[in-house]
Amino acid sequence: MRRATVLAVVMVLALGGTVQAAPRVPMVTGAYAYQYGAGTSTVLLAARGGDPARGSLAFAGPFGSFRGPVTCVTVIGSDAWVAGEITVGAPEIEGVVYHGWAVRVHDGGTPGRKGDTAITLIDPPEVSLEYCQSADSSVDDWQVPVTGGNLVVQPAR
Repeated sequence: MRRATVLAVVMVLALGGTVQAAPRVPMVTGAYAYQYGAGTSTVLLAARGGDPARGSLAFAGPFGSFRGPVTCVTVIGSDAWVAGEITVGAPEIEGVVYHGWAVRVHDGGTPGRKGDTAITLIDPPEVSLEYCQSADSSVDDWQVPVTGGNLVVQPAR
């Protein structure tokens, strides 16, 4: 039986050419919490780059709870920018309803929270998308240490 399996694989390779793995795309995943200002924020994020980007974010924090799909993923080394639309629970702050979100994270490289930092922003969708596509570092100083959970940033290979 083993010879038949090996022979079948050899024949498939000979007839169909070599088998190539699909190119890896950048990925950002995490279930984590952080303290910012007076409140704790919790985030569940699963994002995969590509065309189109895929995934989702669920957020609960001082300005409410919301969730929505990923529209952009940019990864440079252990840093990531992820953006999307708010489709459930759009927060209203001072009379303005926000329909876009962006996340800026850094993977500290160790399992768990040590060295990980994050911040979640709410903006109009086009602002969040531009922030992600340009890998905008203007909010890097706003990132705070992850206090619970873990996040993982994987660049494309």
